Amino acid sequence: MCSSDPDLRAAHRDHVIARVRHGAYVDAKIWAAADAERRHLLRAYAVVRSHSSRIVLSHTTAAVAHSLRLHRSDLGRIHVTCLDATIARTTPDVVYHRMPHHELDIQEAGGLPVVGPVLAALESATLTDVAGGLVILDSVLDLAGSDVDELWRRYTQMQGIPHSRRLQITIRLARAGSQ
Repeated sequence: MCSSDPDLRAAHRDHVIARVRHGAYVDAKIWAAADAERRHLLRAYAVVRSHSSRIVLSHTTAAVAHSLRLHRSDLGRIHVTCLDATIARTTPDVVYHRMPHHELDIQEAGGLPVVGPVLAALESATLTDVAGGLVILDSVLDLAGSDVDELWRRYTQMQGIPHSRRLQITIRLARAGSQ
């Protein structure tokens, strides 16, 4: 076990550990074997553990945590929603979202606090094009046992958020069983 900065540097240099993000490391074999989505979740663990304020994983990060299917989604940044006051900083690897006006369905996935799968899918779909959003929404219908009515109900609570008009088009195309 590494207990000091020189120990960490030596372990990193010797490829015993891999740096997940500032101050967070994982066994190098685990990192090497991880695909893009698993690496995204490892970074999400590090983000949650590094915050003293209350945050919940949201958007694409929550979609990954719920094992929803993604298509051309950007996994370069972790998405969190601040449950307290908005965090007044930005970082290259974390996107901070304000607490929405609609109801948050907070759950746990893999030991992480996340928004529910329907909200995760809808939020994630706002960050991509219609084709990418459709893959995510069809996925939540297939994997989470949701239906199109639930998508519409949650969507009406989200109106006014960025890209909600494009999201409306995507929901109209979503079909249970289409996968």
